[in-house]
Amino acid sequence: MFYEEEYASYVKRLRRLAAAEATAFADLSDAVPGAQWGYWIDGPDPIHFDEEGHRTLAARLDDAFGAHMAQP
Repeated sequence: MFYEEEYASYVKRLRRLAAAEATAFADLSDAVPGAQWGYWIDGPDPIHFDEEGHRTLAARLDDAFGAHMAQP
């Protein structure tokens, strides 16, 4: 879906922005293993996860942002 170089540059810019703003950042590009992606018309769905994939993504988001969300 993405050109590797463009995506790497995009993530690099996001990391710099997050650092400049002193905020949390999580690169989730490899958060969900391929086996947890959904299926669409007899093939892998490059956009949606299966139920376990959603749990995996939620756990990664909690790891990255959970402590920040709990602050008043």
